[in-house]
Amino acid sequence: MKRILKLRTYPRVDLAKVSNWLVALSSYGLPLIELSSRKIAEREKKGDFSTEVKQQLTSWKESRELKDPDDLEYKYFLEGIGAILARQLAKEDLDVPLAQNLSFGDVAGSQPSRIRLYYLSRLGSTLVGYWNSKQYHLYESTLFWLLIRSEHFNPLIQGLISDPRFYQMGLQDELISSRDGVSRALVRKWIQYFSLVRGNRPDKSRLATILLFALALEINELVEHKGPLKEYVSELCRTASRRFSITETAVDFSVFLDCLYSHLDRQTIAGFPSGRGHTGLPSKPSIQILEVNSYIPLSIIGAIQPYEVQKAIVFGGFP
Repeated sequence: MKRILKLRTYPRVDLAKVSNWLVALSSYGLPLIELSSRKIAEREKKGDFSTEVKQQLTSWKESRELKDPDDLEYKYFLEGIGAILARQLAKEDLDVPLAQNLSFGDVAGSQPSRIRLYYLSRLGSTLVGYWNSKQYHLYESTLFWLLIRSEHFNPLIQGLISDPRFYQMGLQDELISSRDGVSRALVRKWIQYFSLVRGNRPDKSRLATILLFALALEINELVEHKGPLKEYVSELCRTASRRFSITETAVDFSVFLDCLYSHLDRQTIAGFPSGRGHTGLPSKPSIQILEVNSYIPLSIIGAIQPYEVQKAIVFGGFP
């Protein structure tokens, strides 16, 4: 069951620039709060930073394409999707080079124990690995998965996906369940970044494909933490619906499971009847229990054609 957390509105983040922050964090951790434009300006005003230090930090951020008036929002976003972790700045960090002639110690000042160093989590390292190897479809699919499974942000995109009016009216502000104009604008931009609309209309083929990736990644994450997974088809569907905050009336997750079962070998995923009348796979009703014994290879997911899974998107009919 999901933990109940205080949700926040979407951070003011350009998703096209998130990779810049991931790459910058891939060499070593960064004191993201101390490197924010606001914090640099505050410390210069207090005399903690000289003008020269400020200029060096600013030049370094520009060279990494990190200079942004809302730069701290990227920290909140990366935290919210589980891509970064934090620890206290340690003594051995102080001599680590940062920018030009600056070290972490120059940024830390006289109270390094108050500074937190942010570094990539396992999931963040996976993202940057896909980006650096130019596997952009896997990068975007993983970023989408991390966003829709996040317990920290209002599920605004998920709300649209679950709303039948979205498939009739297209991407309209009145369908976004937020009074915050910035969040509504971000929903539009993020939906477009993931190519979930064509023109202003939902692209059901793209939506089905990226949700199939999301489900495969979620199952792999369960296997990572719990080992081989054996569960009723109906319960796996409910788990995906809860985890992604997308209603089963809008997305039939059993279609995705059916497709995975059809394309994978029985060593990876096996199927069994339950004998208790549970719901089975759409094309194989007798398969009511699935046993996932190892990771679902994402190369297989990429080979599945959109038409095979498009019917998982319940609303809007078929093109």
